[in-house]
Amino acid sequence: MIPRRLPAPARRELGGETVLIVDDEPAVRGIARRILESGGCAVLEAAGAEEALAIVDGGARIGAVVTDLAMPQVNGLVLVELLAAERPALPVAVMSGDGSALVSRPGLPFLRKPFAPEELLVLVSALLRRGGAAATVPVPGRPHVPARQRYRSPPR
Repeated sequence: MIPRRLPAPARRELGGETVLIVDDEPAVRGIARRILESGGCAVLEAAGAEEALAIVDGGARIGAVVTDLAMPQVNGLVLVELLAAERPALPVAVMSGDGSALVSRPGLPFLRKPFAPEELLVLVSALLRRGGAAATVPVPGRPHVPARQRYRSPPR
């Protein structure tokens, strides 16, 4: 069940920040959007890594990213690496029904699907607290090379 409205302290904790949800399943993106909007977040959606990188490179002020792990063409771990190179302070978490691929990334925040609304809200709240305002701006003194220029999608 999606909460209609969080108590005021929880809404303030999410602070109206923008969260980017990346998942190739429209239903998952829609559920995540409704949950996060009920918690006071603005939500951007991407159907895959390339679309997510375009949003990030387009200058959107994003407070956190939650990405699916298993996606066609570019998986969530590759997206995490590209985002870390683009905006190292941007907090990112992955979600999946199977987290076994994360053995090599023990510190990466993980949300198991299917998730309860409260689990997503707690995860995003923790990401936003960790990231703060620094997550929305590129690193000073570091040349900006859009992530999509560093990554070439495989031929179809």
